[in-house]
Amino acid sequence: MNTWDRHPGEPILWYGRFDRYYRPLGTERSLLGAYNVWRKAETDREPATGTPEWWRKRSDEWHWQERAEAWDAEQRRRRMATEQAELDAMYERHARLGLRLQLVGGTRLQQLTDTPEELTPNDARLAVKDGIDIERTAKGLPKEFWQIAGMSDDELLSWYRERYTATDASGSRDEAARDTDSSGADE
Repeated sequence: MNTWDRHPGEPILWYGRFDRYYRPLGTERSLLGAYNVWRKAETDREPATGTPEWWRKRSDEWHWQERAEAWDAEQRRRRMATEQAELDAMYERHARLGLRLQLVGGTRLQQLTDTPEELTPNDARLAVKDGIDIERTAKGLPKEFWQIAGMSDDELLSWYRERYTATDASGSRDEAARDTDSSGADE
């Protein structure tokens, strides 16, 4: 039995009020809000400014707030599980597409002859490159990571210097960082 289901001994009348009027109000729910929804639906009366004592007693007795919060948490969990499954499926599709593009481009590169066909050598090269990029992105590896990973030490130092200079010139680095950097430490 779930927390939000009808409990043993709980009157169907009060469970119905919980289930139809209180729980569905979502995270902004209040007992007065539920009472006024019930009041309008069941008696067609104008909203009240306060909740009757008999509603407060029953909602406390049957733990409406805790049960509704458990319902909300379960709905969030289900939504997150669905979203994660959709993301996983998307990553899988993208990885398959990336591999397929690599295969098409690689196959074409191996079959090139002097006779031009629909796919030019440059098209084949781009298909391989795009396929690799799509596969890496689908696996959560940013393109910049692979660019940096393939650099020599000199290229990497140059890359860092360019970014350091650009950041320093933009004024976004604070004075303390500049003082620390100019303390004579080796680059």
